[in-house]
Amino acid sequence: MDIELGVSLTGQSQPEKPYITSLSEGGMFVKTSKCPKPGSVFGIMLNCAQLSEPLFLKGRVIYRVEGDSKTNGGMGIEFLEVPPRELARLRFLVSRASPGTETILLVTEDLALEKMVRGLLAQQRHHVIGARGWRDISTAAMENKASLILYDLGHCQADFAALKTMTFSKPLVLICDQLSPAIRAQAAACKIFELLEKPVIPTELTQAIKRELRHRKSPAANGNTPQRVAFQTVTPLVTRSPRMYELRCEIEKIAPLPHPVLITGETGVGKGEVAKAIHKLGPQAKWPLTVCDCAILNKQFIDSELFGHEKGAFTGAEKRRIGLVEQAGTGTLFLDEVGELPMECQANLLRLLEEGVYRRLGGKKDLSCRARIIAVTNQELRSMVKQGRFRQDLYYRLEVYKIEVPALRERSDDLKQLAYDLIEELNPHLGTQIIHLSESTLAQLHQYSWPGNVRELRNILITSMTNTDGSTLTNLPMRLQESLPAVPNPESESQPSKTWAEFKKRSDTRLRIFLINLLQQSAGNVTRAAELGDMNRQNLLKKLKKHNIQAADYRLKN
Repeated sequence: MDIELGVSLTGQSQPEKPYITSLSEGGMFVKTSKCPKPGSVFGIMLNCAQLSEPLFLKGRVIYRVEGDSKTNGGMGIEFLEVPPRELARLRFLVSRASPGTETILLVTEDLALEKMVRGLLAQQRHHVIGARGWRDISTAAMENKASLILYDLGHCQADFAALKTMTFSKPLVLICDQLSPAIRAQAAACKIFELLEKPVIPTELTQAIKRELRHRKSPAANGNTPQRVAFQTVTPLVTRSPRMYELRCEIEKIAPLPHPVLITGETGVGKGEVAKAIHKLGPQAKWPLTVCDCAILNKQFIDSELFGHEKGAFTGAEKRRIGLVEQAGTGTLFLDEVGELPMECQANLLRLLEEGVYRRLGGKKDLSCRARIIAVTNQELRSMVKQGRFRQDLYYRLEVYKIEVPALRERSDDLKQLAYDLIEELNPHLGTQIIHLSESTLAQLHQYSWPGNVRELRNILITSMTNTDGSTLTNLPMRLQESLPAVPNPESESQPSKTWAEFKKRSDTRLRIFLINLLQQSAGNVTRAAELGDMNRQNLLKKLKKHNIQAADYRLKN
């Protein structure tokens, strides 16, 4: 590192020349035998051959490391109030002092997790350094110039505020045994945005690290854009499955943008929760989310409900009415079941989307609309357009961004976590204290096809919890058990097939399930899938092609 440092304490020069071992925009670690006590504030002068004049900053000691007879101690220094004009010069020094690849500090006592993380990040050319706990974390964070910290909370209850301070507020990814609402709330309060639950999914970890490192380099990290919000703190959506994690990435990409969004999916999949997440993660979050349920609006007065009316606009209009569009202000207008809008109202909605203006019923002047439009439907709008039941131009205006929420049967990896989250939410309302699901109950939940999706899961759990006295849920309603597919009889399975066609059908079905399982576990990574299945990669590719299975369907998008 080609940086020399001179330090003066309260106007007096430091007799011994300290040595910088790490430098970041937030602070630095200095090796020296003269360490003032934590909390001391002093001036700092940084010299570099590439700078025309020294860089003067103010710093505060936040911790110190005692030395011994052989080695000097050191201190962690936090920069205070870096002037904007000096920030660019500081970043230049940091870039000179930083390695080309990212250094990631892993704090864990879980050897299996450490092995997995080291192997995964080595493939991505990151350098991983280890620390075992609170005592090592601060020194390791600064001395080894960690760009990001992976902290395994385990069974402990960490002081999140202290953790952020000790790590110089570096990008932080938190790993815990169970992601409870309490941990989410504490993490959100301390601005820890990336929370992962064990067992850690490699692709999920990779994406979390990418987001943290990307945010560190973005203008948002310096306060030039709206504050970042933790995804897990604004929505109950569970995103452990590849499909839902991909959905999360889409939500985070489009949330800051002002354009209309069309959300589609079957009944009960959580389209409303997706709409709320987009609203809360976007700049409209400080204003209300105004809901318009198009399916229950009075068809005769739907224009009045949406756009409002003036006094005397029609019989019974005794005073001016403020419509839902006007109530939305600069927030978000959520059009639920937009496919139910009658054709005559669709024209006014089209004008609102195209020109950003509308007119109250009976009014004489146009009013501007600054609200973002999010439309939701469980119908096939494209088919409705062909049938003449929905305007084509309105459909294309709404479909600037389209999000399709997958059915629950397509995201089985989320089922267990969804069930436990719903149980935790329902316990206070039902007066129950259920904390476990039996293995047989979980197996039955996975076997069911869930035509009613998450809404049906919630109703099933309400019925089951009401009839359960203990802490473990063991019985599901008969209507669900009767709908489960018949369990194969081992004796009949062992019987030889009567025909070649019967044998081939059995074999093909089992092989297809096996291949899909491998792709789900590896998130569409064919090489990883081949390793999991102990197969030759080329052989796996041939089988995927033969059964018309696309690995890309199970792969996460960046």
